Amino acid sequence: DLDIWYFKAPPAFVGDISYMYNGRLQFEMMAPAAAGYARSRNGMVYLTGGNGMTLGNSMVGFGPPTSSGWSPYSIPFREDQGWSHFDDLNAVTFKQFRTVLANVTGVYFRGDDRVCSSLEEGEEAVYINNIRYETNPLV
Repeated sequence: DLDIWYFKAPPAFVGDISYMYNGRLQFEMMAPAAAGYARSRNGMVYLTGGNGMTLGNSMVGFGPPTSSGWSPYSIPFREDQGWSHFDDLNAVTFKQFRTVLANVTGVYFRGDDRVCSSLEEGEEAVYINNIRYETNPLV
């Protein structure tokens, strides 16, 4: 779909983030205007790796952003936590996930959460805020 668009995280979020394995990608979104039909949640967040691999996360358990304030999101950096290959939705192995984390070339957040009609009916405004990596403290 040509009408699907993404926010791209700043350059500080790329490179070797191997240390983030078992950590989290956290951010907040708000949608002050949204009309139309809810889009599939596949590929809500995706990472591109220097190895050419693209991994997506459907953000299972999280709803769409609301108009009443910032909605918080927390995506675990583990291959078994909602990540799949972006194109075919196949499972990601531990080794594949670690290889992507060793050389992240882009971090993207889908801003387009709604499908508007072919008659161009509907509207959408989405904002993103407070993107950050959080490591899990040692116990």
